[in-house]
Amino acid sequence: MAVAEIGDLEHALDLALKVDLAAADPVDRRAAVAALGRLESKFTALQAEIVGEYDAKKDWVRAGHRSPAVGVRETAKVPAPSAHRAVAVARSLREMPLTADALRHGSLSTAHAMRLRKTATRPAFAGDGERLLVAKAATLTWSEWLKTVAYWEQLADDETSDPADPDPRDTRAEFHAHRTLDGRGDLIGTLGPVGFEAFEEALHRIERELFQADWRDAVEQHGKDATSADMRPPAQRRAAALVEMAHRAMSAPKDGKRPLPLVVIHTDPDTLNAELARVLDIEPPELLGTPRMCETDAGTVIGPSAMMREALAGTIRRLVHTSRSHVLDYGREVRLFTGPLRQAIIHAARTCTEPGCDTRASRCEIDHRQDWNTGGHTRADNAQPLCRGDHRHKPRTDPG
Repeated sequence: MAVAEIGDLEHALDLALKVDLAAADPVDRRAAVAALGRLESKFTALQAEIVGEYDAKKDWVRAGHRSPAVGVRETAKVPAPSAHRAVAVARSLREMPLTADALRHGSLSTAHAMRLRKTATRPAFAGDGERLLVAKAATLTWSEWLKTVAYWEQLADDETSDPADPDPRDTRAEFHAHRTLDGRGDLIGTLGPVGFEAFEEALHRIERELFQADWRDAVEQHGKDATSADMRPPAQRRAAALVEMAHRAMSAPKDGKRPLPLVVIHTDPDTLNAELARVLDIEPPELLGTPRMCETDAGTVIGPSAMMREALAGTIRRLVHTSRSHVLDYGREVRLFTGPLRQAIIHAARTCTEPGCDTRASRCEIDHRQDWNTGGHTRADNAQPLCRGDHRHKPRTDPG
């Protein structure tokens, strides 16, 4: 690679930075936005090649640096974390030829490559595993692809792991609370997928209560001119919700009944039956051919053993969409989707049904596909979760 070519690239970027995008045609601006992902991918590939050769040829030794990361840090004038990351990525991509090639062509994003670095530690990744996951990145949305990678990792781990029951403790879950010199508290921690989902949902419920109270206060003070600027910032409201959660926990009676589970885990019959058979030490039933599924309602993939531990502890809500124990069609007698009907719709859809929106269905409004005003029924097959923004902008049919 000639240094002059790098200079040409820098010159091209300088020219691009001089373009007056404010005066450009909207079509050209959209094309520029579309090109950003490809440019980032190609730059990551170029950076990996430059740093990789700098590392492999020991140029950093000749320059008197004690490590390649120090050499990158001092030569490129970048922070130490950025230098360490550049060297680590360059070394990883040497063992990921298909990923590196896709980056060079701009068909794979930097974020995809960073996620695959963790997957590449599995022996099954080399060859067919890498080929499959790189190809899927071109056809799936980001969230769908993340699930695909997580399920592939599960299957790869199933083939190499000890079938004995794993340690039920999540050794990566930890929490620290420190009192600062001025009496405040600093909180930092990491929770497992199931624990975090329960915590997140509880915090969200209390935060919504505080939001409604804040809005009522804002309306009382400013009337119809009230806006979100007249309320506490969301971060402050979340902090208040966390304190309120602690107050409620302290005030709950020791013999009080635990509320309905906050966590819903979705699975398929084959995965559930196989895990049950493993726990009971019996032969699993014949496979039905159902697609692999074992994830929380938020879409976080978890292991079948974790799912079974939670089920045996009684923290999973069983959801049967065809159950006769709940009425799932209220016809025209009721307008709002509530109770079991709402829960069935939420857990079936999982997210806002507007394409590209990943808002949790539990935080959406349930909309009639055929407007209630024009004869639409309040039943599951006429319902769709829509986030507030998408619901507000949905075209309405004039009943007249």
